[in-house]
Amino acid sequence: MSQSHTHASHPSLIICAPAASSTTLLQRIKSAIAIARSRRALARLDADGLADVGLTREQAQIEANRSVWDAPSHWAG
Repeated sequence: MSQSHTHASHPSLIICAPAASSTTLLQRIKSAIAIARSRRALARLDADGLADVGLTREQAQIEANRSVWDAPSHWAG
């Protein structure tokens, strides 16, 4: 549970320490941004780049069009 303190000069002001879940939310947001960035880069690969990673243009487009929330659990870091 978060600890809260009343500020001396403002008795009605309550300052709360961040809850553990806010760190988890921040990490999830950072992860979503990284996934979106990776998928944009994948969509920009040319034929040689796609061949290097073993994907067809169609496979790359399918992956690039997936939601940022739709990622394998082992990608979480």
